[in-house]
Amino acid sequence: MVFVAVGAGLGYLWRILDEYEYSLPDQVLSVYLAPAVEGWLPLLFTKEAATPGLFETPADKAGFIRELLSKDQLVYQRSKGKFGDGREIYLFKSGGETLATMTLQKILSGRFGHWEAANVELHLPIYGDLRVIAPTDALVRINGASPPESSVAEEGLPYPALSNLPPEIGAWPTQREYRISGLYKKPEVLAEGFDGNLLEVKWHEENGENWAAVSPTGAPPEEEKVREMALADAKLYSMYTSRDTTFAALSKRLLRQSHIYASLRNMETIFYTDHTRVAFADGQTSNFRKFSPSCMAIDVDYVYCVYRDKREYRFPTASTFIYWKTGKGWLIADIILR
Repeated sequence: MVFVAVGAGLGYLWRILDEYEYSLPDQVLSVYLAPAVEGWLPLLFTKEAATPGLFETPADKAGFIRELLSKDQLVYQRSKGKFGDGREIYLFKSGGETLATMTLQKILSGRFGHWEAANVELHLPIYGDLRVIAPTDALVRINGASPPESSVAEEGLPYPALSNLPPEIGAWPTQREYRISGLYKKPEVLAEGFDGNLLEVKWHEENGENWAAVSPTGAPPEEEKVREMALADAKLYSMYTSRDTTFAALSKRLLRQSHIYASLRNMETIFYTDHTRVAFADGQTSNFRKFSPSCMAIDVDYVYCVYRDKREYRFPTASTFIYWKTGKGWLIADIILR
């Protein structure tokens, strides 16, 4: 009888100990540290990793999380703050970095009660949000996927370089802004122009903001002809400023509806007849941009040399020529001195 009583007493004690252990926060926390399926991520990240994003697959997200966890073992520790209402907050860390917080709620049932996860918040060091500004008619792809219309934040954004074009000449090229949120890694952004050419993507990551500017930059198929045209127009423009040619000669290259046409026609030219000759030197072109089938821009840098007897005056000039295509071909729609 003594052995039976002792055995019963020990069994009762073990049940109490089991109930007590079950009542500890570690029972819940250890479950979230373990993988839901063998070989998979800890349960803490399973739901997040299994949810596909617009531009990242579950495999992409899982790979990102695995890389974080490869730095050190995932552990938890109780937050030092004091919380009422039977709550405790635990931090899940790897490599000293907090990757998640969990709020536990004490449930008062049974002999000792037990804990349940009331809230889980992930604090993964993801890439975050991204703005993409691209030509309206460009085909943009982010990690190979086209952004949905719901990601379009603004339409009809003007190009600063084209701000002086009059509306009556036709439809101005515009830009579109996309806003993408919650990216785990820096994405691949590609864009094709209206003619199928690959556009340049310039990345900006400053002051905590990530954005990519898609520029209609690239060498035109008729590069040499465009270059020659721009250099000839820059020379003609400079010769008009020194009164070495007439407005009648220059006007043939100007778009009549443009503001630059009226501005140059009434322009007070810089030099008069007190120079002996002029020369156009070191002409270079760069930064070609074709905004639409009817609009392009090209930078022209050169030195305009004016001679008074034997004395040379050099005027380095940095300019941008904006062209608009008409039935007569490409005409100057604006000239911007940079």
